[in-house]
Order: sequence, then C-alpha cells, then structure tokens
Amino acid sequence: MNQKQLVEFLKSKTGYLKTGEGRLAQMLGVDIKAVKQAKNTIKIANEYKDIIVYPDTYKPSKTNKYNPDNVIVIGDTHEPFCKEGYLEHCLKVQKDYDCGTVVHIGDLVDNHAVSYHESDSDGRSAGDEYKLALIACDKWYKAFPDAYVCIGNHDRLPFRKAFTAGLPKNWLKSYQEMFNSPKGWKWDFVHNINGVVYQHGTGLSGEMASINAARENRQSTVIGHLHTVSNTRFLASTKDLIFGMSVGCGIDHTKYAFAYGRENTRKPVLSCGVVLGGTMPINVPMKLK
Repeated sequence: MNQKQLVEFLKSKTGYLKTGEGRLAQMLGVDIKAVKQAKNTIKIANEYKDIIVYPDTYKPSKTNKYNPDNVIVIGDTHEPFCKEGYLEHCLKVQKDYDCGTVVHIGDLVDNHAVSYHESDSDGRSAGDEYKLALIACDKWYKAFPDAYVCIGNHDRLPFRKAFTAGLPKNWLKSYQEMFNSPKGWKWDFVHNINGVVYQHGTGLSGEMASINAARENRQSTVIGHLHTVSNTRFLASTKDLIFGMSVGCGIDHTKYAFAYGRENTRKPVLSCGVVLGGTMPINVPMKLK
C-alpha cells in the first residue's frame, strides 16, 4: 500500500483515524512513519480543502540517467496555485526528451497575500499561503532534487517588502532557506547553460518578448513570466542563428490569485519547454482534461 492508497483508505474509513498509530501500522502492514504521514496529509486536506499532497508519489528524478545536454524548462508554478497534473506532465516530458538538466524558469511561489497589487480580502493570510506553498513545493523538490532556479518577480516579493520596510539584508533568509528548497536547487536571476540564457523575463511582454530578450542578450534565451505566451522564434544573421523561447506556465487560472484575468478571453498556456543540445528549442503543451 503506497502513501496515496493509504490516505484514500483512511479517508474512507475515518474510524481508523482514532486508532493508535503503532497499532494501525501493524493492522495495515505498513510502516508507522507512513501512518503518521498519512494522518498529517489528511489533517492538512481537512484544513485546506483545495490542496492535498501524497509525498511518496513523487520519486526523485535520477537525472544522471538522462542526457545532461538536454534541458527541461519548468514554467511558472505559482505555488500553491499550480494546475493539478502539471508536475506529472513535466516528469513525462523529461523522460520523453531525455533531459538530464532541469531549469525552473521562476515564480516557484505566488505570494499573493503580500503582493504590491490588490489582493483578495477573502483569500488566505500571508502565513497560511506560505505554509501551503511550502507543502506544495515539497513535491517539486522530491520529483526534481536538482534544478537551476531563475528568481521570479513573485519569488522576490518578501525581499521587496523587507526593503520597503527598511530591513537590513542581514536580517533576511536566503531563497533556499525561505522556501525550504534542497541544496541541489541553485537560485540565481540568470543561468547560462550550453550557451543558452535562462531568465524569468521580468519586465518583458508580448509575443516577441523572448526573441527581443535574445537580441539584447546576443544569444539564445528562454523565459517564463508571460503566462499566455508559449512560442519559439528564431533570428538569423550571416554569422549565427539564435532563438527565443517563452515556455508558458503551469498555473491554475481558476484560483483566486489569478482573478485579475478571469474575464480575459485569452487564458494561460499550460506547457513546459525543452532545449536539446543548446540548439533545438521545443514547446510541449500539456493536454487538457
């Protein structure tokens, strides 16, 4: 019985939740740690109705068995408001395209409650949202224990708020500490891998954003940030050929954090990106149910 099966069983047989953890583990033939974890998962699910995480469902991705010259680019996740199934999509793409290097293009978390824009007064507090984001991020850490992470404008919000409040840098945690990310997650604003620039795309806009960034960087560039754009454009000269790719995103636009776009006809494109050998960019959209 795996963790998901255990949680579903206990949810359907709530009387078992009153049984001692040791006795319950013995009755069901599972480890006591699994029982404790399952009970905690159910507690969280009862407290926060729209999120549930089965920790052992996401096995660590063994990137060393894939080609390190092939990169999978995970789009904006804005946890805890990521679309259900997006992580599984990214895992499948990694396998299908033999990607041994992982890049998260930024906005790992949303931080809606501390935004400089209007926030939903009926939404969760900053503390609850932060707690939920850490729970949701943990499955990404388990699935992809090694990744290059581009710092997004939403990731930066706590640091911007601290700056606004006049707090010294020495009082602040690092991104790794703040978001409980593993040591294998390398945070920076820009990563250069196989001659390709990976950056979040803060300040850019429009269908031509990625190729404009490539033109300014003078080398191939991959960005996120633009939820409704998932495309690749090329630019050639007599000397070289470069590309710009916008990877789309993985957000659930029905969540209250994205209410600003509720009336827009154009919706976010659920997709991730792949760059093979530093020269072949591919947009891979997620199938909608």
